Amino acid sequence: MRYSLTRYALFLLAAYNGFSQPEISVAPDNSLRAIDYVTQGLPSYDRTWSSLDYPLAVSVLRRICEKDATLLPRRNSARSGMVFNRIASFDNLDAVKNIADMSQRITIYGSITDSLAAIIVLYASATRPSSSFDAEIVDLATIYMEDIDRTYDIANELLLSLPPDNQLRKDEPAFRQKFSAGTSAMFAIFFTILSDREEMRRSELLRLAHALRKYLDLLKSQVLAGSMEEIRVKVNDLMNSETDEGLKEALSSLLSAIGG
Repeated sequence: MRYSLTRYALFLLAAYNGFSQPEISVAPDNSLRAIDYVTQGLPSYDRTWSSLDYPLAVSVLRRICEKDATLLPRRNSARSGMVFNRIASFDNLDAVKNIADMSQRITIYGSITDSLAAIIVLYASATRPSSSFDAEIVDLATIYMEDIDRTYDIANELLLSLPPDNQLRKDEPAFRQKFSAGTSAMFAIFFTILSDREEMRRSELLRLAHALRKYLDLLKSQVLAGSMEEIRVKVNDLMNSETDEGLKEALSSLLSAIGG
């Protein structure tokens, strides 16, 4: 079963509403041993994952999360770090480059996009000020943006290579509208996360700000001018209210790139 970006955007937005505890604590690392995830059906972590592996991983991780979210693989964990690294590894995206058919590459990237969105939801929906998965969320958001960026590049390359009477060229406006809507929705969520001072540590917000700056050109190409203005205002407000100098500088850089 496939899940739309819009659906996950709504879920993720809901996950970030309603919590107001001032202290942020990292969720306890009760993750399993790496091999135990494989035993439960997760694809092996010692090889690159394909578009078939990611949906399987979503199913396994969802089942684990329903039991106890602190059992999920964790970033830099002695027990499960290598599993989380596989989930968020750019190597999985690099493997797609070897596929000659550009249409197939777009389909594969799209499948990975859906799965990454689903995994982000698992970690985000489990996050509380007293039990935060902020580091995992930032890593997953970063590979999500990289995946979208690669999809956009290869789609442009494919469309430019086709004759005007090709059906894909004729369907280009609809494709671009759908792609833009999904991309804009998820970026909006990431900027919402950037404003979250109740469930995200400053160190992770700094990493997220750097990631958003890296992929800002992609965002600019996909959203309407009015939406970019809303983002500009949000980032400006965050920068003006921020007391951490490192994060304030990163927000300033992001604002300058936006055009503020």
